[in-house]
Amino acid sequence: MGLDDKTINDDEDTVMELRMMHKVHRLHTFDLASPALSAYEALEIAMLNGGTATGFANEVGALVPGMKGDATLVDLDRVARDPWIDPEFDIADAFVERAMGVDVATVVIGGKIVVENYRPRTIDVEGLYREVREFCAKGLTPSSGRAPTCLARSNPMSKHGTAPGTRAFSTSRSIVLTAGASWPASVTALLSSGLPSGRPDGQRSRLAVH
Repeated sequence: MGLDDKTINDDEDTVMELRMMHKVHRLHTFDLASPALSAYEALEIAMLNGGTATGFANEVGALVPGMKGDATLVDLDRVARDPWIDPEFDIADAFVERAMGVDVATVVIGGKIVVENYRPRTIDVEGLYREVREFCAKGLTPSSGRAPTCLARSNPMSKHGTAPGTRAFSTSRSIVLTAGASWPASVTALLSSGLPSGRPDGQRSRLAVH
């Protein structure tokens, strides 16, 4: 199991990716003759096998002598509060089936605590977010303007902003939609009458064909 960029649900939650992997591979045949993949096996895939797949075999993935002191402490109090959860639940099943990344309270890497009480200790998260917002507020630099040119060379749809054989809709609010020539009459009527704009005065956004 691994997290590439971007993950399938774009939330970068490793625990949810573990759960998805467990559900997708729970049964590997249609004859139902083999036992279902257990939560313990899913954890082994994510931890021990994850270490092997990334080149750290026999170094990470378990708390045993000779391996690095890596550990993740998860608070399952949120999971246990659900009224339909058996108070005597199996901790592995509860983690794989119900936990989320926000339940991770402490992370230890190589014996060093890097997350404690749900907060990173090695990075100023608020400061990082502030720097990112300030950078984004500056907009694109002149050198960044070359990117659309490169995109236009590799993607014919990006050259004019629309696919061949289509026309662009535009509004005064700089919203651009691409429409095919064979849209149903009901859609054309909807576009002509205007779409809700979300404005307090209730005015509707009209889309004009160019």
